Amino acid sequence: MNAFLKRIAPHNSELIALAILAPLALVLGALLIHWPAINPANLPPPTAAPPASALSTPASSPAATAPAAIATLVVESPSGVVQVPVTISDHATAADLLAAAQTQGQITAVTKDFGGELGIFVEEINGVANDPKSETYWFLYVNGVKSPLGASSAAVRTGDVATWRYEKEEPQ
Repeated sequence: MNAFLKRIAPHNSELIALAILAPLALVLGALLIHWPAINPANLPPPTAAPPASALSTPASSPAATAPAAIATLVVESPSGVVQVPVTISDHATAADLLAAAQTQGQITAVTKDFGGELGIFVEEINGVANDPKSETYWFLYVNGVKSPLGASSAAVRTGDVATWRYEKEEPQ
């Protein structure tokens, strides 16, 4: 017996692999033999795509006549007031409104994005920049109330008015 073990000792790793692979091959072979074959005759027939006219929404449907979700961006600066209606998504913020109005070419804005919870900081709108010497800055109001949140966190819904006012900072 000792002589046999000495002869097979150099082949231990090969024997272990064979001991693992042989039963695995037997199990897989049995599964393949007994696995039900897919017969194309038993499959349901393919369905034709509906005509394009069935996919379009008729003009009289409620979805076609529903009003778009619109909020208003207002910019109040020393040079005047600008109002921009903006189509918004479900989770829009005041920052989104500002960016959309800028994309539409209705306003110009210079912002700095601090990322995360801080979000964007408005440095300038329509050529009017924050002025630390006079303590005059751009402040955000949503529906007439000064926002305690930054523009990136202040939610805006359909019908809301997000106003940027250029005003003197109030002492605290």
